[in-house]
Amino acid sequence: MLKTRSPIGSSITIGSRTIWLLATLLITILSAGCASVGDQRVEVLYQRSVHASGGSGDLYIVEEAPPPTGGTSTIQWVIGEIRNKDGEKLGNTVTDTAPMDILMTAYTQEFKSAGYNTVQLNTMPPGTAKGMVLKSATVKVDEVKSPTNLEVKTKVTVSVEPWRDGRALTKTEYEADYTESAVTGRDALASKALLQAIQTIMKRSVPDIVKTIEQK
Repeated sequence: MLKTRSPIGSSITIGSRTIWLLATLLITILSAGCASVGDQRVEVLYQRSVHASGGSGDLYIVEEAPPPTGGTSTIQWVIGEIRNKDGEKLGNTVTDTAPMDILMTAYTQEFKSAGYNTVQLNTMPPGTAKGMVLKSATVKVDEVKSPTNLEVKTKVTVSVEPWRDGRALTKTEYEADYTESAVTGRDALASKALLQAIQTIMKRSVPDIVKTIEQK
């Protein structure tokens, strides 16, 4: 009796253990697949949209704290997170261009459109007749993904300091939020939403800066 039951008992034990191991492996694979989808690169190709007027002459533009360069290596800036509907982090939103440089590019185009000859320098020259210091710039791009939908929330904040006749004027901050969702075309949605937020910042700030600089 013992010899007859022993192979059967062993067979049952091995089969149960095998099923348990396979189930554990499957859960691990599925969990790993859900936990990370990789980073999403966000790119902004800015083109002027404000078309302000009233500027003239040279306008010196300075970044107060220029971002580091990568030298021979590539630097990426993390500007947000990608999460699923349950709040689990799947990855980051990243950009190859520093937020300060993204905003500086937009301002340069808008000020040229407003009538200025823009000159970008590392420091403001003494006795500058017209200038602007970009004191700070922050960019936030967060994504919430589901199998059927993507929601992107963006927030852009800048602090600027106009200059006139060799002295700094009142520093002003501007902020813009933009949210968009889509079922299709999701790969470009984050870049599109960020562009919309930057355009809003430009529309709110550029006319004010020009007016402040040109006011006598």
